[in-house]
Amino acid sequence: EWSHLEWLSLADNTVTNLQWEAVPVGLLNLDLRRNRLGAFDLPDGLTNLTYLVLASNRLDRVTLPPDLVSLEVLALPDNRLTTYAVPTNLPALLALYLDGNPLSNLVVGPTGAQLLELYLGRTALHDLALLQETPNLVTLSLAGPPGMDLTAAGGLGVLGSLTNLHRLDLSRNGLTNVSFGSLPSTLEYLELNGNELSSLSLPSGLDGLRHLQLSRNRMRDLSFLSRISGPGTEVSLDLNEMESAELPAGAGSVGMLHLDSNRLRSLVVPAGYHQLTLLSVSENQLTNLTLAADLQSLRTLFCENNQLRRVDVPGTLGQLTELGLRQNALVELRLGEGL
Repeated sequence: EWSHLEWLSLADNTVTNLQWEAVPVGLLNLDLRRNRLGAFDLPDGLTNLTYLVLASNRLDRVTLPPDLVSLEVLALPDNRLTTYAVPTNLPALLALYLDGNPLSNLVVGPTGAQLLELYLGRTALHDLALLQETPNLVTLSLAGPPGMDLTAAGGLGVLGSLTNLHRLDLSRNGLTNVSFGSLPSTLEYLELNGNELSSLSLPSGLDGLRHLQLSRNRMRDLSFLSRISGPGTEVSLDLNEMESAELPAGAGSVGMLHLDSNRLRSLVVPAGYHQLTLLSVSENQLTNLTLAADLQSLRTLFCENNQLRRVDVPGTLGQLTELGLRQNALVELRLGEGL
């Protein structure tokens, strides 16, 4: 009975209790998000279950059976868990979501060694030493709010030991300063959105960094751009309330640069941005834009919603395919020979 049922979604209901008179042994995906469950007990026999989603309930207790040998994703975000011990009998578990719980105590145990994704943002955890038990993480999210005290208990020093880490999210933690010490060379995505950073010091060796997100900070010092060593890294600096921005020369590894929705009045892009393919400075107050002649890789230039009256585009920008100047005060556009 129910042996053919593989996907069961009861999301967005008012379920307070789930009783199993018959166990659908072929079930692969069980989705109970956004209900009113206060506790949850899963029966034996669901050996094929791969995804279990219990997000946005009222859970303060979750009990799992010993035979969940196929479970890969356990999603428990936005509940009321204050303490949680990761079960030791989940041999296939790869992703664990605990963000948005008032967790003050988390016991990772031996299961941590197999985890590839861990989401711990918006919790009451303060000691990142537990990450020593999760050495193979590919994705780690510590995004707030409320923010973690990332300076406590050794701060972010433990991150250097996560030698497979590809994505790190530290957004919305109220950071005014961040000291990484070291970060793994495997890192591709570093998210620092929604903090209070005015400057950034990046460790060396981030040769694989492809995306650096710094939106909604208070960035003023952009000298870090010249220390980026990734393969055409995309950098987002929109919504930083910058009135001026001095781009450092020689930032040859920056591939895309977003400076939208600031308060910039003038911008000079100096020489050395050889990998820059996209520059977006829309929604500012620009009256002056100066582009170096050696931006040979630039294909997209967006300068919409500014106060530009005159724009000179060097003829050496022969790769340019998109130019957006909508809603300016433009009276003169000079396109250099060669475009």
